Amino acid sequence: NEEKLLVSFSEISKANNSKFLLMSLADARVYSESAQDFGEAEELKLIAEQNNFLYFNLVPFFKERIGKEGKDFVWSCDGHWNEDGNEWATDALFEYLIDSNLIKR
Repeated sequence: NEEKLLVSFSEISKANNSKFLLMSLADARVYSESAQDFGEAEELKLIAEQNNFLYFNLVPFFKERIGKEGKDFVWSCDGHWNEDGNEWATDALFEYLIDSNLIKR
C-alpha cells in the first residue's frame, strides 16, 4: 500500500531527526487541462496531511513556467524531464525549501 510505504519513510526520517518531504512529479500531463489527470496529487496531499509530513506538488510550478517560457520540459521520446525540466524542478524545490524555512539563503 502506497500510504503505508510513505508513512514508513516519514517514520524513518523522524527517527533520524529529519523531515520527510514528498514531492510529486510533473510530467507531460501538465499540458492537459483535465483535472482528473492530477487526482493522485490530491490523494498524496491528503496522505501527507493525515500523517503529518510535508508535501510539495510540482505541477502548478511547471504549468506557470510553461505559460511564461513556452518551453517543453520533457523528452518527446519518453516523457522524462529534459534539461529544462530538471532545472525547473531544482528551482521549484529550492523556492519551496526557502519559503518553508527548511533552509536559509
